[in-house]
Amino acid sequence: MQVTKGYKTIPKRWSAQAAVVSVILGLQEALPAWEGIVPDDWFMYASAGLMTLSIVFQGLKQANIPEE
Repeated sequence: MQVTKGYKTIPKRWSAQAAVVSVILGLQEALPAWEGIVPDDWFMYASAGLMTLSIVFQGLKQANIPEE
């Protein structure tokens, strides 16, 4: 198996961070702990929006990460 160039920078990238937070928000939708506090489907919409942004973040150059 070969790893892509710059694989060590993946955790620093906004797109990867946004994807992880999106997954966490998606999982929160299944937890009953937020019932009555957060409106219905809020976590689902936030997760979908953040996942869409993570695709946009893929194309952005980040100054703190060197390009290869």
